[in-house]
Amino acid sequence: MKKLPIECIFKIFDNFQDDLKSLYSCLLVNRSWCRIIVPILWSKPARKLNNRKLINSCLLELNKEEQADYIELDLNDRTHLNSAIKCSLIAMFLRKSKRLKYLEVFKLTFNNILVKYLCRNNTLTFLHLKLSFVDSEEIAEILCKNITLTFLTLYHSDIGVEGGKVLAKALYENTTLASLNLDADDIGVEGVKALAKMLCNNTTLTSLSLINTNFCNESAKLLTEALYVNTTLTSLNLCENEVDNEGGKAIAKVLSKNTTLTSLNLSNNNIHNEGGRAFAEALYKNATLTSLDLSCNGIGVEGGKALAEVLCKNTTLTSLDLSLNNIGFEGGKALAEVLCNNTTLTSLRFRANGIGDEGF
Repeated sequence: MKKLPIECIFKIFDNFQDDLKSLYSCLLVNRSWCRIIVPILWSKPARKLNNRKLINSCLLELNKEEQADYIELDLNDRTHLNSAIKCSLIAMFLRKSKRLKYLEVFKLTFNNILVKYLCRNNTLTFLHLKLSFVDSEEIAEILCKNITLTFLTLYHSDIGVEGGKVLAKALYENTTLASLNLDADDIGVEGVKALAKMLCNNTTLTSLSLINTNFCNESAKLLTEALYVNTTLTSLNLCENEVDNEGGKAIAKVLSKNTTLTSLNLSNNNIHNEGGRAFAEALYKNATLTSLDLSCNGIGVEGGKALAEVLCKNTTLTSLDLSLNNIGFEGGKALAEVLCNNTTLTSLRFRANGIGDEGF
């Protein structure tokens, strides 16, 4: 008889998440089941607040520092109780675990205890936060004191302009972070300015994602100035930022000089055919970019043709996305012709470009 895949076993146990007695019994069967069941038991503490045994077991594992958060807590306030329990549990796991590498925390307000434990932790490498409220000073403190964290995501956490500045300042001290994601954080021009200045000095960050961060042409120009100086950033994502043809041309221009960037995502912007032609011109000179996403930019027929022509000469690009650009039949035809000669492109996305039946 074949063994069930782990995913199937997890799904079975997940259906028993309200039957705590059965889950606790199954914990004792073997280590494999235990590894599957424990995350299920802790996945939704708010639904288990009426279970006194579970709450007692939780609280008994906390040390005095972790218990301090409950001294003045109103136990009838379920929202704060839930948040406090989650923070204390995470702090406890950080204290006890010797192998924890990856931590995701959603919709939670940090407390001082949790920040302190994150600063002390020396195993965590990936931290993904989507919080109800973020004190950027606390995140900055973690960046300055934690020496193992290499990936940080602050998705939709409303850090704002000042938060962007504070994080940028912290990255002057941090020497381990390789990837920073500030998607949907609305850091504005001044926040981008601070990050751009930091990039001129930082030598560890290799990936930066600023999707939907209230970007603009001025922000694009500030960032490109940093890319003339920076020698370590390999991946940049500026998707959904309303960058128009001027901003697009500024970014394209830096590709002629930059020799480290290998992946650029500029999808869902407004660079239009002028921006498309500027990128085509840059790709004649650039010899390092391997992945380029210009989807949904209104590049049009002329921009599409220009990018098709450069594919005859460029020998480094392996992935290109030109979807949703209204390139039309003529642009599609030009691309089809050059693909007969191009020997490096392995992935081309070209959906919804109005090439018609004849183009297919």
